[in-house]
Amino acid sequence: MSHQLQSTYKQAAFPEYKTLDEFNIAEQQSLSQKQLNQLRELILMEQTYSLR
Repeated sequence: MSHQLQSTYKQAAFPEYKTLDEFNIAEQQSLSQKQLNQLRELILMEQTYSLR
């Protein structure tokens, strides 16, 4: 991770840093495995899906 990105995370005061690979899909029932896979591939940015 770049120094600039580390600084951004620190300024945002996120409680912790997690990657999509560390995300536990079982804890988030409103997100399907398919949606998580699409996030990994950034398909959702190309399309206009809502995660709500």
